[in-house]
Amino acid sequence: MTDNWNMLGHEWAVDMLRRHVARGETRHAYLLAGPPGLGRRTLALRLAQALNCERPVAPGEPCYACRTCKQIEAMQHPD
Repeated sequence: MTDNWNMLGHEWAVDMLRRHVARGETRHAYLLAGPPGLGRRTLALRLAQALNCERPVAPGEPCYACRTCKQIEAMQHPD
C-alpha cells in the first residue's frame, strides 16, 4: 500500500478498510465510534474517497485529486 490515507494513527483501521475496498469486500455498514477529536470524520471521508475515486492510484488508494475526491474532501459530494 502506498500511504496511510493521509491519517495519523489508526493504522489497523485504515489497513482493514483499505483491504476491504481493494478486494471489493466492503460491508454494508461500519461503526466509527470514539471520543471527539479522534479522527472519525477524517476516516469516514477517506473511506468515501477510496470507494468513489475516479482514478485510484492503486486498489483501495484514492488519488485525492479527481473531482470526486475533492468534492468529498470539501463535504460537497451529492451523496
